[in-house]
Amino acid sequence: PTLRANGNGLIFSWTVNTVDTIQARIQVCVFDTMGGSACDSSAADFAIDSTRPAITNVNPANGATGIDVNTNYVITFSEPMNRPVTETTVSFAPGLTGGAVYTWTGPPEALTVNPNNTLVVNTTYTVTVSCLAEDDSDTGNMLASCPRTFTFRTQTAGAAPTADLTAPNGGEKWTGATSHDITWTMSDTDTPGNLIVDLH
Repeated sequence: PTLRANGNGLIFSWTVNTVDTIQARIQVCVFDTMGGSACDSSAADFAIDSTRPAITNVNPANGATGIDVNTNYVITFSEPMNRPVTETTVSFAPGLTGGAVYTWTGPPEALTVNPNNTLVVNTTYTVTVSCLAEDDSDTGNMLASCPRTFTFRTQTAGAAPTADLTAPNGGEKWTGATSHDITWTMSDTDTPGNLIVDLH
C-alpha cells in the first residue's frame, strides 16, 4: 500500500468498500525485523453507507388537485439526510413568495416546507429536488433517480356570493323624510352565514 507520513504515524488512503454495514472495523498491525508485532483496532464499529437515498413519499401527493393554499409540503426520505444541503436542493415553480421555513422530523426522515405566504389559487406548482440532495454519510451519497419532480394544483377561487335587491326594484316613488324598507336576498355556497353587507 501507499503510505504517507503524518507526524509520528502514517496515512493510508483507502477506497471504502461498496457495502452497507454498521459493523465495519479497521485493524492496523506493524511488524519489526526481529519478529515482533503490534496491532490496534478501531475503538468501535463504524458504519459504511453505500446506498443512495430515495424519496419515499410526498404530501400533497404527486398530481393532487384542490390543495388548500395554506398547505405545507412534506418530503419523506428513505434515510437520514444532510439536512442543510438538502434544504437548498428543493425548489418550487412558480417560486414561493417570501420564501419558506424548513423543519425536519424523523424517523422516518421528513422535510416540511412551510411557505411564508399563501400559495396562489388555481395554480399548478412543480416541486423539484435536485441531484445535490445527499444523505448524512461522509462524504454523502447522492439522491437516487434524481432530479425528482412532483406537481400539485391549488384549489380554485371560491364562488362569488350572489345578491338580489328586491326593494326598491325600480318604478317606486318614495316621499322624502319617510321610512321604507330596503330588502334583498343573498347567498354564498362557500361561506353561508358569513357574508358582510355594504349598503350605500
